[in-house]
Order: sequence, then structure tokens, then C-alpha cells
Amino acid sequence: MTMPTDPLLQLRSALALMPVRDLTCGWAEIQIDDGTGLEELQLRLPDAAPPGQVVIGCCTLLGDPIGVDCTRPGFPVWAHMHDEASWEPEPIAGSLEAFGRAAALVQGVCVGRDNGLTIETNPVTSAEIESFSRALRAVDPEAGVDFWELFLGL
Repeated sequence: MTMPTDPLLQLRSALALMPVRDLTCGWAEIQIDDGTGLEELQLRLPDAAPPGQVVIGCCTLLGDPIGVDCTRPGFPVWAHMHDEASWEPEPIAGSLEAFGRAAALVQGVCVGRDNGLTIETNPVTSAEIESFSRALRAVDPEAGVDFWELFLGL
């Protein structure tokens, strides 16, 4: 299979192959598009974002966008806490592929913690977060560990 050369076409192809699109841990949830709804998601792109940034999903609790930098190889993934006036994205993963690996690790930690009630009766422990963080750094040295730790702790 040959990959398209246009970055947006490459992104759509990569999103279509993402093994994990929906992550839930307690009250926190991340939804990633399959590549078919990107146009609508761009309404969440902060005004201050530089060219080449594409929103691919969101953290549903507050509606904060999750996106990629299409100007860099591998499509590094970022989250942007809602502030239209500035552009200070938080790195989540060094690439879209690495985001998929991080999502799989998150899924493992969140088994049995898929809503607010289950997370309250079975919270993620600090030992689990430490173990997750070590595993995350091993699969993606560029991962935004703080973002993922916050996601698991909500």
C-alpha cells in the first residue's frame, strides 16, 4: 500500500487505521475522529494556532481540542486547553503512531474505570500511574506524561 503524499490525505489514512479512538477513565474522555469528520472539528482550532495544525478530536469533559502538527513528520499530537487568545499546546505524543501506543496503555489502566462511579470506588493508584508513566516513556520518549497522568487522575 502506498501512502498519499498530501499531508491531510496521509493524516486521514492514519486516522482510519487508529486502533483506539475512544478513551474513557472515570470522568475523563478523549474522542479521536476516524478521518471523516475533520472539517467540523476545525471549528475547535484556536484562532492563534499557526498554519498546519489540524484538530483530530477532543477531551470531552471541557471540549478542549486534540490535534496534530501536519508540518512535522509523524504528526506530533498536542492538546490545547481552551484559550483562543494564545497558542500554547501541550505535547501529548511524539507522533500519531505513538499516540496510539499511549492510548493502548491508558486503556489497560482504565479497565473497570469507565465512568465516574467506578473511578470513585476504584481510583487509579499512584503506583499504577508511576508504572504507566514508565511504560509510556519507554514507548514514546516525547510523550506528554503530565497530560496523561492528569487524564488518569481525573
